[in-house]
Amino acid sequence: MRLNTNVSSMSALRALGGHVKTVEKATGNISAGSRVRSAADDAASLAMGTKINANRRSGLQAIRNGNDAISEMQVAEGSMNEMSSILTRLRELSVQASTDILDAPQREMLNLEYMQLRSEMDRLSQVSEFNGRKLLSGGDKRDFQIGIHADSNSRFELSPDQMMVDEKRLGTIDTGLSSKDQAQNNLGQLDVAIGNLTSKRAFSGAIQNRLQSSVSNLTESNIHSADTQSRMMDSDMAYETSEKMRGELRMQATSGILTQANNLGQNALKLLA
Repeated sequence: MRLNTNVSSMSALRALGGHVKTVEKATGNISAGSRVRSAADDAASLAMGTKINANRRSGLQAIRNGNDAISEMQVAEGSMNEMSSILTRLRELSVQASTDILDAPQREMLNLEYMQLRSEMDRLSQVSEFNGRKLLSGGDKRDFQIGIHADSNSRFELSPDQMMVDEKRLGTIDTGLSSKDQAQNNLGQLDVAIGNLTSKRAFSGAIQNRLQSSVSNLTESNIHSADTQSRMMDSDMAYETSEKMRGELRMQATSGILTQANNLGQNALKLLA
């Protein structure tokens, strides 16, 4: 009788230990929100999930890089927009000064405004910057990391001369309104300058559109990566909750059986006494 009682108690204890582990695992998965908390849970899923998580977080940073690059192009675009307004005013003044109606003092006042606007346009090209880097007056080659890998397909390169718009490149150097002939000659030069600046603005806009497409693609890819990681690593709350309840019910039943087995042994001893 005692041997059978001991065997029953040991079986119940072993079963109780298994149920406790089931409840502990389910409770841990529910608390952490993750099905794979260690390599022992699912080594393959852990390896794949870790790699996906690394790529997903890198993708988020690449998105921020792309948005920063777009902001840089927008700053450059803002400066070029103001320079375009100045060139338009310079051409307007040149047309005004191309007639013989003006006398010398009036032409001098027009020339004064013209030269001040020229100086301001050149100043804008020198002071336009983003995070301490010059945008319109040259500098070093720019690399924008808009991908998650180390290859050239993950970077966008921008050479300094592609965005330079100083007076020399625009072709407004040596222009002025000191005479009617000079004012008339300005018209052709300013048309060239406006065309050059428009070309730079179009290039800037094309870069912004390209970067925006890259950011949109990265965002879409990141959404799918997050979904994949969630399916692979996250806990199934319905399943884990049912496992926890099932384990708790079995613990209660096993505890009752263990109590009965212990009581049976004690009753047998009382009968033998």
